[in-house]
Amino acid sequence: MRFAKTLTVMATAGMMLACAAAPATGGAPSWVHRGGGAYDAPNGKGFYAVGIGTSKDKIMRRTQSHNEAFKEMASIFGKHVTNLYKSSRESVTDTENENVEAYTADITKSLVDVKLVGVNIINHYEGKDGTLYSLAYLNLDAFGDNLQKMNELDKRAAAAIRARAESNFEDLNAELEKARGN
Repeated sequence: MRFAKTLTVMATAGMMLACAAAPATGGAPSWVHRGGGAYDAPNGKGFYAVGIGTSKDKIMRRTQSHNEAFKEMASIFGKHVTNLYKSSRESVTDTENENVEAYTADITKSLVDVKLVGVNIINHYEGKDGTLYSLAYLNLDAFGDNLQKMNELDKRAAAAIRARAESNFEDLNAELEKARGN
């Protein structure tokens, strides 16, 4: 399932590589306004994501912008979104007046759970208002190499877990045989 999802992400990324770069706005580099995705840019074909930090504390602002960039990068590869929309209207009427009340709630929850390997912050830009923007980058070739390594690692880990489980069951059976006096 995870491998199929990753192949889908790679195919989507390949199609997105044709996207054009957004022009610079207000003196900021174009990457600040472009948003995350797969682009063919000066650092090479890859995945890019932008994070924003607004804290007044310089260290916290940098940490915020880096973490937001990593979160945006992870959301490129997978995001589970749940939405609940409720709407109700109520009308209360006396002999002369009508009072209509409406209630609307739109609740969205999103979950991003992706392991990032090979993602680096490659650029920063500080806006005139002090907002710090961080650019995260994952090289497309490195992504393919890491994907191959992860699949091999998953197979080895699964085999090791299976071997340990079989060994534990054998130990359990031996202990049961001892307890039964056989």
